[in-house]
Amino acid sequence: MRPCHGMDGLHGRHGVVIHNLILVRYNMAAPKQWLAGRAVNLDNSWLSGRERLYFDYCLPSLRRQVADGFKVLLFVDERTPTDLISRLRSDDFVYPIFTTEKIDSSEDMLKEIVDKTAEFLEKDRCFQSDNGTKILATTRLDSDDALSPDYINLANTAYIDQECGKEIYVYFPIGQQYIESSEEYLEFVYPGNAFGTLFEPITDRSIKTVMHVQHTKLIKNHKSVSVGSSDPHWSMIIHDGNVLNKRRGHASGANFFKM
Repeated sequence: MRPCHGMDGLHGRHGVVIHNLILVRYNMAAPKQWLAGRAVNLDNSWLSGRERLYFDYCLPSLRRQVADGFKVLLFVDERTPTDLISRLRSDDFVYPIFTTEKIDSSEDMLKEIVDKTAEFLEKDRCFQSDNGTKILATTRLDSDDALSPDYINLANTAYIDQECGKEIYVYFPIGQQYIESSEEYLEFVYPGNAFGTLFEPITDRSIKTVMHVQHTKLIKNHKSVSVGSSDPHWSMIIHDGNVLNKRRGHASGANFFKM
């Protein structure tokens, strides 16, 4: 098992411990209005495709993180087949979190994620044991997308360079699209992307997480810091099953991270 620590070096500098959680929706029940013309989250064909995308792209990008000590909460429908759940437990930093089948709106979905994250923290030995100021850093990631290897480290550093101990949203405006069918990489500049990290102090077990509102509202709702790197630090995987994500990037000489 990974040791109980946030970012030890940052703890020494600022008297805080950062707890990094990656929040990944895997196959949560979706609001009914999202389902028209789509395979539902328990359909065998959809689950098979999602498992391939997760193990081909999402999980490898988390295994390659330079940072350690982070945890991944994988939100799954409580009716998910047990054999799939067993495969999703392949890494000790991944925690499948069972969610209700009664999701009637996008607001219900976000609230379920926030509530389940709070329940996880209440039971987490690492979170309970640290002294000093606890900072919860939650990063949003879809189960068919990926992060650059230095994503967590860069987000933490960007936060520490600000008023450490305050609530701040850190985001990377530059990412990439990987076109699976052609193995093509495109640069995609999108400040309102869904890959940001919300840092928040924990004082009374009340948390927001990066999922408390739709991702397009986070920059407006919080003090925000843009990481000014010219390299992509997140990747949308464009595949046959995409519903919303389409080819929108452009070819460039960017330093793409490989899938």
